[in-house]
Amino acid sequence: MIAQCIATHESVEVEGISTQSVRYRIDNPFVLQQQLTELIPGPRSGPSPNAAAAMAERTRTRLAEAEADANEPSQRPSAKGRIRRAWNSMQVVHFEDREASLMSDEVGITLAEEHRWHDTGANLFEQAVGKLRTRLDHELLSAGGHPSLSATVEVTGGAHAGRTGDVTAVSWQADHKRHTIGAAPESFTVRFSDLYESIDIASRDVSALPEWDRTFVVVHAGEPFPTEWHASVLLADADEKSLWRQTALDALRDVWTGFGRLVVFVPRQGDGSPMGAEHHDWMSRAALCADEIIVRCPSGASTPLQQGLLADSPTAAICGRLVVLVPGGEPDPLLSRWLEQHAAPVADGAAEAASIAVERIGRGRERKGGERDIPLLAARTTGYFSWSSALRDAGRALISAEIEWVHHNEDTGHQALWWSMRARIRHADYHVTSELLLCHPMMTSVVAYRRREKWTDCEVVLVPGDNSLSNIPVREAPKGLALRLPTILTDFSDGSDQNERSRRTLHELLGLDGIATDRLRTLGGRNDSSLMAASRNVTMLELTEDELASLRSQDDSATDSLAGTPVVICRVADLLAEPVCDWATLGAITRAVLPTWPPASGDFYTSRM
Repeated sequence: MIAQCIATHESVEVEGISTQSVRYRIDNPFVLQQQLTELIPGPRSGPSPNAAAAMAERTRTRLAEAEADANEPSQRPSAKGRIRRAWNSMQVVHFEDREASLMSDEVGITLAEEHRWHDTGANLFEQAVGKLRTRLDHELLSAGGHPSLSATVEVTGGAHAGRTGDVTAVSWQADHKRHTIGAAPESFTVRFSDLYESIDIASRDVSALPEWDRTFVVVHAGEPFPTEWHASVLLADADEKSLWRQTALDALRDVWTGFGRLVVFVPRQGDGSPMGAEHHDWMSRAALCADEIIVRCPSGASTPLQQGLLADSPTAAICGRLVVLVPGGEPDPLLSRWLEQHAAPVADGAAEAASIAVERIGRGRERKGGERDIPLLAARTTGYFSWSSALRDAGRALISAEIEWVHHNEDTGHQALWWSMRARIRHADYHVTSELLLCHPMMTSVVAYRRREKWTDCEVVLVPGDNSLSNIPVREAPKGLALRLPTILTDFSDGSDQNERSRRTLHELLGLDGIATDRLRTLGGRNDSSLMAASRNVTMLELTEDELASLRSQDDSATDSLAGTPVVICRVADLLAEPVCDWATLGAITRAVLPTWPPASGDFYTSRM
């Protein structure tokens, strides 16, 4: 139909009409429909009143077409007759079957006939134009060597540089004099994976990315990183003669059973040649974002980071992610001391190292965009989960990140206890800011107190802070001694609820056992500071006189001895007057011991809106 319309308006032969000319016409379906209506006047006066009537009319039209074709002579039916019948059929209103779009838990529901069909607000012609536009775009993009529809691309310039997403539509440069489109696209509509928003990007700023396997991908030096993964491993050995890399690759491919994609970074070029100076940034980023790093420690080395590809990497940033391959499995004493200090497991073969790495990864965690720069060691922590969720809720996205340091001790093993990250954030108006984030697992603190007639006379149980002043008897300590609430660090992985964590805190730090659950009141979680991505959950416990006396005996013994767990019992008034605890601790105590608390005046966020 469009070819006949162009032939009539341009006075050309149908056979000479190009695909570009047809694509130009369908850019404006409204004008095209007017032109076709003038060219092919149909008998219809208006749309069908309902779905049943529309479908009945479509059936009658198709039967008429079949009858007309059957009555035609043996030669091919005339183009005009076929076009007129098709055009008449395409004026019917387009309806969708609601049952075809039911959710998975709604399958099997039968809708009443009057509610089954949904009017899409368009006719069959408009639906057909959309399908034809998609088909022609596929053909033109493929012929011109441009990124195709649904291709994964990266933006290389402008305000969205570095973002990745999928192409959902394309706009072409229009030549209005010749009534055709240009050979190159003008822009692509890209649906970004970080905030799931669609933006028109100039074609010069769009670069197609490879089509990666969904389960296992090997990335060589200089090659682009996949746009998302569940786990990543770096084989940190660039020695040309090393044979263990292929063994490790085969083992990783065999043992990986996770749901998502495992990416393996290999610091050699795809043709097997060594990396060049231009690959330094690639290697640095791979070392920073890899969930596990398998490194081969040469004979006689006292540390796996002493030489090689990781020599420039900060030890504090990559420890906790290392799997050290030691030929023979017997490290020398200096190396053994380093491995024990940094909780790095030892493997005597590449296959064993791969198994250790995948076992520590577990099921992994899906990460896209800037989240790929966060290794699992940090991405699994409660603090990061809370911070990243709040970031998405605010319409902001992580562009990139760099782990500064990770701290863990013998109690936490492979899990991060404290960690610091430098992050670049894209805001809703696309301006970019940088911030330094300090994070730790979720804190559980208990305000154990004895209520008095005046709330400022309430007595609260505190413990000395874990710092350089911890070993100074409390009554001899200078001003500035940091007292804190009894607190333990926990994470989602321990599977306990708030009351269980609070009872564990009371047992480990205060020696109080058998506390009934109904005596514990939870105040919920807040951050100690806006500079920290960590939540502190506070629980209140009103002590009895006997419990307070028992704890006071620990306070008295702590004056002369450092044995056991010392406690400090202070009046709230003294805490308000003397700087012996931080503001976060003081706020939690005040919230717990106040006799009454003013009710909230409506919804805070709604009123601010």
